[in-house]
Amino acid sequence: MFKSLYRKYRPQTFSDVVGQKHVVSVLQSAIVQKKIAHAYIFYGSRGTGKTSLAKIFANEVNNNAEYLSDSVDIIEIDAASNNGVDEIRDLKEAIKFSPTQSKYKVYIIDEVHMLTTSAFNALLKTLEEPPAHIIFILATTEIHKIPATILSRCQKFEFKNISQAELVERLNYIAEKENIRAEKDALIKIAQVAKGGLRDAIGILEQASNYNLEKISLSDILALTSSVGEEEILNFYRLILENNSSQALLEYSKFLELGKDTKLLLSDLINVSRDIIIYKNINNKDFCEYRVEELAEVLKNISTERIYKNIEELASAENNIRFSTEYISYMQICIIKMCQTPAEKMENKKLDNSKIELLEKRIQDLEEKLNNINLASINTNSKNIDDVVEKNDVEDEGIEKLDSYFIPNRKKIENLILNSNDKFTIYARNIFSKILKESSTINGDISNFLKNSDFLSSSKNGGLIVLNNSLDIFKVSSDAKYNDYLENSFSKLLDVEYSIYILQKEQYEYLLENMNMSKEENLEEESLVEEKKENTLKIENLFSDIIVEK
Repeated sequence: MFKSLYRKYRPQTFSDVVGQKHVVSVLQSAIVQKKIAHAYIFYGSRGTGKTSLAKIFANEVNNNAEYLSDSVDIIEIDAASNNGVDEIRDLKEAIKFSPTQSKYKVYIIDEVHMLTTSAFNALLKTLEEPPAHIIFILATTEIHKIPATILSRCQKFEFKNISQAELVERLNYIAEKENIRAEKDALIKIAQVAKGGLRDAIGILEQASNYNLEKISLSDILALTSSVGEEEILNFYRLILENNSSQALLEYSKFLELGKDTKLLLSDLINVSRDIIIYKNINNKDFCEYRVEELAEVLKNISTERIYKNIEELASAENNIRFSTEYISYMQICIIKMCQTPAEKMENKKLDNSKIELLEKRIQDLEEKLNNINLASINTNSKNIDDVVEKNDVEDEGIEKLDSYFIPNRKKIENLILNSNDKFTIYARNIFSKILKESSTINGDISNFLKNSDFLSSSKNGGLIVLNNSLDIFKVSSDAKYNDYLENSFSKLLDVEYSIYILQKEQYEYLLENMNMSKEENLEEESLVEEKKENTLKIENLFSDIIVEK
């Protein structure tokens, strides 16, 4: 019966294990000294040998003469499909029985992070004090999902990604055993694509052997894995360093036409950037995976800071692609950003600074005009009240028109403050904190921008955020993404249409002060109107005898 190569060449002794010497040496020493723990946890990337080493350890600890893939005393449980509390209860009952053939009964629980919370709780006490004949080995790729109470009861071993040299050596060994002819460059490329996982590497080798029965070439691996060759990657990176965005975009379009994987392309570009930094710092190509010395001429005029910026842009694009189907657009934007010259960036920065200076000057002029407006006191003895009210309306209209430049949406914000209460505000403030916490992983720019702000007021349909740093308001006015992101987030969580208004601290204080003045003026005006009515009544009472109705 045919067996896949990764199963056929699964290690059966400690000496067969590729890499993980730090784990193997500790386990061997524990067996020799007879210091066997009751629970172990093996964690690390896929294909690094966690389950294989667990089975080897189970055989060695039981002094089996030869490797037993199937044994009644070595029980392998898939936690992905047996993740409920009932399965763990069955396990607790089963461990009471002694081993049938061996000294120890070894339970290997694979993908243990898939267990439910109830299942973990059911396992907890058993894991802490199992019978003397029981050993637990938990294997996982996501250790952060395992409760700390479980971790504290286990000896932890981290499985590292297998190095490229070790992968190539193992692939070469398997190729010789299976009479598979392969170019060295092809094996190196397989190791690069596998990213430290031996199982993935052996799988690609087996697939390639069926693709080309004569001799596996580098082009075969590139075609099978949808990856880009080293020469093409270096030429593509050269275009980026030369700021040739149009040609770089055309080259990317060619990659897409050939069916190349954008995620692998991003990974390759990040690795080339890493090699460039190493090469520029130590001027030695021996520590580089790519032949970056071919870019030596163009690298003379490139600063290390620019390469760091390239890595940031590539990492950002890689993260965005992970959560979106618009990978082509993200990659094209990334290419344009990397091709932007430092001179252009400085020019854009100067333009941004000049815009900020103009806005600051405009606000300063508006503040001076507001301060110079003479709000004339009302003299009721010499002026007709109606004229005074009409004059005040005109003045108020002028002030409001002027203030509308200084505080956009002023009327709406005033209504929001008047309609807000503590209950709405506290609830909305908690949601605001939640949004900031979530945005720190999804959109760090928004999270950093809003961390120096306060959520001060909320009505049923809107909230007011005040920025403590005055200059941050220019980000809001120049880029609508902040407002849109917050409004969309609030609307989703509250299930109502919710508007967000953002002011700087000085604007907010000015608004409150003028709102209070406006209230005082309204009260004064009302008292004057009432006084006029009282005077009119007094006159009518005095001259009631001679007043003739019309």
